[in-house]
Amino acid sequence: MLKFESNSLYYLLRFVRLVVRLRGINPKLIHEELDRLLLKNATNLNIIQLGEILGREDLRKILYYFLDYGAATSTILQQRLKLDDSKVYRYLGKLKNLDIIEPAIRMPSERRSKGGPRATVYKVPDADIVQVNDAIALHRKLLSPKYRVAEELSQILLDEYIEPRGLKEITKREILVFVKERKVLFVAGDIAELMARYLQHQRGIKVWR
Repeated sequence: MLKFESNSLYYLLRFVRLVVRLRGINPKLIHEELDRLLLKNATNLNIIQLGEILGREDLRKILYYFLDYGAATSTILQQRLKLDDSKVYRYLGKLKNLDIIEPAIRMPSERRSKGGPRATVYKVPDADIVQVNDAIALHRKLLSPKYRVAEELSQILLDEYIEPRGLKEITKREILVFVKERKVLFVAGDIAELMARYLQHQRGIKVWR
């Protein structure tokens, strides 16, 4: 396990992420605190490493995902960030070598798997078991083409219908009609059910059945 108190680069990066997320809240005070933190804790090597990580857009996206969610697999990063697998694997290796992330668990082989290496869940040093379990659950969902279609259609429904109207609820029938109009390759009822669960549990939209 990593020693938190000695991993100054990780905590500097976490503070930078906080600065980015709170950009509009007294930015002068936040940047003064960042300058103080760098002066007190950062070595020349830390500053160089900060620049290398934050200066590469895709690497920065991967880092920020870990800082926001605590844990991920390569499949999650590819799907969520729309990055190719070679780039994800390369940057995972870089973050691991810098002690920004570490392996948490190897995923068990899928029943329908045709072989190949098992996926690894990586986590940041202070991630908790809930974040690791969330990553495991999301990884398994993203392996399902049916789930990916449901999630994609849910976002379209949010963008084109729910959010423009300021809606906080929707009926299962409305979702089913929307799915049928899209003429998906899967059973419409299955996709509508997955969408209902996603909208309610992940996006806070009440679904009436």
